[in-house]
Amino acid sequence: MYRRGLQRRPRLFLFSLLVTVLFLSSLEFTCRVLEQATGPRAALRTTAGPLREPDRVSAPMPADPDLGWRLQPGFRGQSTGVLVQHNALGLRSPETTLARPPGTVRILLLGDSTIYGHGVPAGATLRSQLEKLLAPRMQGRAVQVINAGVPGFSSEQSLRLLQTLGVQLSPDFVVIASLFCDAEIAPRTDRELLAATRQTLEHRPGTPAPNAKTVQPHTVDSSRWGKADRAPWAVWMARRLVEHSALARTGYRLAMALDPRGNAVAPWVHSPGGMSLSAGVPRVPLADYRHNLEEMVRVTRQMGAVPVLLLLAPRAYLEAPNPEDSSEAGLEENAGPASRRDARAETRAGDPVASYRRVMREVAREQAVSLVDMEPVLRDLLRSRRVPSLEALFMDEVHPTPAGHLAMARALADILVQATPASASDTRFPAR
Repeated sequence: MYRRGLQRRPRLFLFSLLVTVLFLSSLEFTCRVLEQATGPRAALRTTAGPLREPDRVSAPMPADPDLGWRLQPGFRGQSTGVLVQHNALGLRSPETTLARPPGTVRILLLGDSTIYGHGVPAGATLRSQLEKLLAPRMQGRAVQVINAGVPGFSSEQSLRLLQTLGVQLSPDFVVIASLFCDAEIAPRTDRELLAATRQTLEHRPGTPAPNAKTVQPHTVDSSRWGKADRAPWAVWMARRLVEHSALARTGYRLAMALDPRGNAVAPWVHSPGGMSLSAGVPRVPLADYRHNLEEMVRVTRQMGAVPVLLLLAPRAYLEAPNPEDSSEAGLEENAGPASRRDARAETRAGDPVASYRRVMREVAREQAVSLVDMEPVLRDLLRSRRVPSLEALFMDEVHPTPAGHLAMARALADILVQATPASASDTRFPAR
């Protein structure tokens, strides 16, 4: 009897394995059907095309001595479920020249993966939709929107990009949207990490610095895991599961519904290395964040362009009830005392993003810079039922869907049209 039981064990194991695989496959199929019907995965569908490259968490990003990393110029392939293409300058935009074409209104977008268009096809990104909206409203002048968003970029990196490539592009407007990555927790600040990256690349003999190695955004120097600049394997696997499995995404959304603060699951998906506040420091401390915003405004004005601050809002802000349901507009000139939304932001206990949002508001008021606050804009869309649900606006906690990008484009288009002179020379706007 004992031998017969041993002989049956492999069969029982294979049978159990087969049943488990079939059960999970049926659940995966059911979740995919539900996602197709409800739309939360719509922006992450793989773009059909001749390319058959393996999916990546993000496009390849060579190390850079000044920026930490940058987009690989000329790359064309799959990234976060969609087909992406970078131009020769290393930007997710059509090919362009450094010199601004005569009679063209050029707009430069700075930010992280939200601006880059994480999981969004090229034609549905903020860059594309903003260009389409502005084209018929610019008094017959051509419009060129350049996407300088890079996944994982903080204000520290966006400032350096503006000071180098951004200045050479001579834009008429610079939209600054740095927020989420600045508040992320890492073992050391971005300034320290960038200094270490530069030192490493400059002391590597015989290797061109810009192509020294490929790094991934949202990774940090974590020697406690045994490998520098790598997230632990469990974090990597969790991110890949959420990105590629409808069943994992359904479980993640269920966990977030049971735990709105995301204490248990959120760090596994989008926080660098899954670190808690007690285990590290913000990538960009608040004082540095204020300085970086002010410096970006100064550099923008110094080259004769108009700065615009884009204040992003995470999904959690829209899920929570509005303490003061007002109809305040999302577009402001930000002169005067603190608004009621400032007070609400300061009361968001335990939310690190709230402090950074407050600093951006203060900088906008102090520097007299136009601000586009997406929280009231998105609330108005939901309240008026112009969008059916949050799933139509967000694909995860921070990244917008094509509908979310369209909402940003419409809000920005209004303020850019207001700030554009009624007439302009063929080569440059008049002195501002």
